[in-house]
Amino acid sequence: MKIKLLSVLSLLALVSCVASPTATSMPSPTSTPLPTSTPIPTPCWPTEGWKTSSPEQQGVDSEQLAKMFDAIQQKNANIHSLLVIRHGCIVAEAYFHPYPAEIPHELQSVTKSVVSALVGIAIQEGYIDGVGHKVVDFFSDRTIANNDARKQKMTLKDLLTMTSGLGWIEESPLNMPSLSQMVSQKDWAQYVLDRPMVADPGTTFNYGSGGPQLLSAILQKTAGMSTLAFAQKSLFKRLGISNVSWQADPSGITAGGWGLQLTPRDMAKLGYLYLHDGVWDGQPVVPAAWVKASTTKYIDASNGQDYGYLWWVQRTGSFGARGHGGQYILVFPGQDMIVVFTGGISDPNIDLPLQWAQSFIVPAAQSLAPLPANPAGVARLQASIQAVEQPQPKPVPPLPVIAKTISGKTYVFESNPIGAQTLSFTFEGGRAWSTFQNSNIGSNPITAEVGLDDVFRITPAGPGGLLAFKGFWQDEKTFVLYQQIAGQAERMMAKMTFEGDTVTIQGEALMDGLSGEFSGKLQK
Repeated sequence: MKIKLLSVLSLLALVSCVASPTATSMPSPTSTPLPTSTPIPTPCWPTEGWKTSSPEQQGVDSEQLAKMFDAIQQKNANIHSLLVIRHGCIVAEAYFHPYPAEIPHELQSVTKSVVSALVGIAIQEGYIDGVGHKVVDFFSDRTIANNDARKQKMTLKDLLTMTSGLGWIEESPLNMPSLSQMVSQKDWAQYVLDRPMVADPGTTFNYGSGGPQLLSAILQKTAGMSTLAFAQKSLFKRLGISNVSWQADPSGITAGGWGLQLTPRDMAKLGYLYLHDGVWDGQPVVPAAWVKASTTKYIDASNGQDYGYLWWVQRTGSFGARGHGGQYILVFPGQDMIVVFTGGISDPNIDLPLQWAQSFIVPAAQSLAPLPANPAGVARLQASIQAVEQPQPKPVPPLPVIAKTISGKTYVFESNPIGAQTLSFTFEGGRAWSTFQNSNIGSNPITAEVGLDDVFRITPAGPGGLLAFKGFWQDEKTFVLYQQIAGQAERMMAKMTFEGDTVTIQGEALMDGLSGEFSGKLQK
């Protein structure tokens, strides 16, 4: 389970792990093949590592990519990483401070598309006989509630296309009764199986994480190993992917709708695999017919979007995997291009990465052949990337009197949903540190620097864990603290009001908008 630090509601931990994107409008970047008399270069397979190139060497305009970074900065969007890959080479790569390149990022519902790939592999390897297999037949050893004639007809294809007919409500962030009820159970698959039917299978699109959870349970049962273990054996190892974690439910079944964590470079490998019809360096990994079926429209998903087998399909020929908060693997076959985004974008802005792909990245691919060298454009692009990776500090304003008053003093919290136990700040010479104990992390106190100059300070917290904090004094008694945990989409904000011997903390999840309040007393 991920680190939980100074969160503001018990539900926030749930949202950061399981919330999936609603069916928001999806712009349609063109994927029309570009004319050229020069053949596309032979792909270089990044099994051991990606090769890099200047954009112009791969037919991409570096000035156009630099303009995209300007647009991201203007929106002040919480983007964590961005990769643009052309002809198998990385032509632009950025990790927005404080997100580090080597830390796996939670993929949210991009996980669903990986489950789809695993189902195709399982069919190829003979563990599953096909998408027409009835779902209930895989669970003949279970007692299933509401097991009517419609549920008896439900097939794997219905789960893959979000047309199961099961009653399910999955909205993000505030109204997700089916999700919240499922994760409160020990056996998530049983909860999904027991849901009543509300439509005939195969007829109605209804986005949700229940169907993918059943697919994961089926994979685990038929393959005789966890979905994670099957993925490591039949997919990840073959692509040279080793830095992986994947959440499981309390019964040990790997989560099907979310919970997978990969680095952005490894996310791009999955896109590159699908760009090449499931073939990796000359070897078939996912059946080509499965890739085609997965990325071909099966049903109109709403708002002009199409849906295949747990992949979003564009009518222009492109397709992608996407997850809550702005996790994207976008594949543009006509341009021989892959684009990866990770982030923590709020729902109203969830389509921003797609808009940037449409407005900047795809038009930047001006030719399949190399473009003339553009040293000035490359320099501008590099400067744009440096600006997001190494933000410049701002002057630290004078601290209020109360900063000195509370400095070094410890506040103690009674039992609360997020495990906060103690908290203290030290303010000294324009710098600040926070020392805290949280039962969700461990028994030992952690001291972390807090940037007062609008730049996050990064602090290690356990094996592979990184915490980042920055803050400022909003007024004479209120300190605002921002928290980012490396690899998580959600960013937290806590307004701490100090009055007498009490601190009142009002917290908010900036991606999902959830909020809560609790208080602590000065230690006597």
